[in-house]
Parts: sequence; C-alpha cells; structure tokens
Amino acid sequence: MIAIFGAPGAGKTVQGQLLSQKYGWEWVSSRDLLLSLSDKDVTMALNHGMPIDNEKSVEVFGQEMKRLERYGLFQKAVLDGFPMNVSQIYYMAENDLLKYLDGVIVLRVPRGELWKRLVERKRVDDTRAAVERRQDLYERATFGMLHVLKANGVKIADVNGQNSPEDVLSRIEEKLGEWEYGDKISGFDQYIYTSQKLSETEILVMGNEGETRILKKNTETDEWKYGDKISGFDEDIKTSQKLSETEILVMGGNNRGGRTRILKKNTETNKWEYGEGISHFNNQIYTSRKLSDTEILVMGVGVETRILNVEREKSLEALKKKLDQIISKKD
Repeated sequence: MIAIFGAPGAGKTVQGQLLSQKYGWEWVSSRDLLLSLSDKDVTMALNHGMPIDNEKSVEVFGQEMKRLERYGLFQKAVLDGFPMNVSQIYYMAENDLLKYLDGVIVLRVPRGELWKRLVERKRVDDTRAAVERRQDLYERATFGMLHVLKANGVKIADVNGQNSPEDVLSRIEEKLGEWEYGDKISGFDQYIYTSQKLSETEILVMGNEGETRILKKNTETDEWKYGDKISGFDEDIKTSQKLSETEILVMGGNNRGGRTRILKKNTETNKWEYGEGISHFNNQIYTSRKLSDTEILVMGVGVETRILNVEREKSLEALKKKLDQIISKKD
C-alpha cells in the first residue's frame, strides 16, 4: 500500500487513478469517502477549505482500512488524501496497520501552478480563499505526518508534480522501483514515533509507553542492534528535538496531559538518562518544531500550541532544586 500526498491541485487523484488503472490497485479517495457520509457539515467544510471533524474523518478512514484488510487489498491499494493528519497515522499504528504502508509519494508543485490548475478544473470548492486555506492546512498537517512516518521507517519520496500526468507517473514508478527493504531489525517492543541521529553508528529511537533505546551499528559486521531500554519516561513519546550533542528534548504524554523531559548524556559513563519534567502542557503532545537553539514550538490535542523556552525552563528547574535543598536542610 502506498499513499500520495499533495496540496490541492497537485494531481493526487489523477496519479491515483492512473496507478489503479495500470496495475489494478484499489484507489481510495478521501474526498469521495467523506462525501459518501452525506454529512452537511463535512460537505460544507470540504467546499470551503475548512478542517474536517477529526472524529468523523478517523471513523471513515478506519472503516475503509477494515474493508481493505477484510478483502486482502492492503498490498494493492493507493491512498489518495489519506492519512489526513497525525491522528490517523496513530490510528494505523495502534491497529497494527502501519506495517502495510510501503511508502508515501509527495507531489511537489509550486503554488502558482497549483492555482492555475484549480482555475481550469472549475470545481465549486475551488475559490481562491478556500484553496489557500486548504493549502495552509495541508502544509501544516504534512509537516507532522512526514515526521512521524519517517520515525517509523516509512519510505518518503518527493516527486516533481509538474509536466504531463504521464511524465509524473513515470517519476512515481521510478521511486517505487527504488523502494526495497532489508531484513527487519528486532528489539523494539512498542510502536516507534520519533528518532534522533546521534552519530553515524547510533540512532536514538523512541515510542509507546516511553520506550527509549539506542540502535547501534556494529562496524565490523554492518549489522544494527538495539541496546537496553533507557527508563524514565512512562507515557507515550510522540516527538523529540535535538538540543545539542548531549541533550534531547523528549515530548509526549497521555490522556491526562503532556509530558516533557530532557534526555541527557553522561559524558563520563556515555550513558543517557532522563531528567525531571521541565514544562506543563495541558494536553497530549503530538508534534514539535525547533525554532531556534532555545525555543521549541510544541503542538498537541485540542489545537494546543505553545512555545517552550528551553533555557528558561532549565533555569526554573535549577531554582526549584536549590529551594528544595534549602527546605530539606531546614527540616
């Protein structure tokens, strides 16, 4: 199964249908499935470029995934517009479906060319305002989705979506031919959500239930193997940011709220250890983006968005520890 990502007008539907016709694959259109709900709110949101109710989109996506599984179509399916957001990727992971996603094709087309195409197709929901909203929504959602998919080892391929549909199809076929997997590396017990490259021979891998391990390469055999679990993060880990060679900001949480900790490397023992929580986030954290060496944009459930100033939080943590020491001495 492959998925095709692309902004409105990039040609997802055309390429999905061409692949379906040429190889006999099952074409799964997010727009068609959502319209089949005959839901006025969903139809209005589609026509005006507004966000689709996440509960409804996950529901229709889940039903389609079950249909593909029931009829054994996962190996011969092309997803057009699905998954739509990080929540749907988590749905796939939690239902053991992500393993069927062989890769994602991302169609890249300049905005000027996208608008030209949309004007020509003359669809009711292709007003300038609606198109710009859909493009903004797509770009924000895609950033988080690609991050999670890459962390889970899903192949990602950028394809130039300009020129004729036949030319674009040829480029997609070239990318599909390059996707060949090696043997599975065992040793990680949970779903993988994020990772950080530490060196040419070490990768920090994180996932469900706080599982954190270092994947190490044996330079003599060229084999990769997972090390022991690093304890200290009890909730699901969803995203991470590398602050320095010895510090990784790790974020996640559960239904009770967000959790943020700094994973530090002890330069004397070369072991990584989790520090105390440094920030309060009301909801479960799903994705993040590094803005500078000291500021991280953090996003989570319920559209909660905050900027975390790492240096400020470190100072507050140090002050709290000092006060605790003073209080304990008085006692």
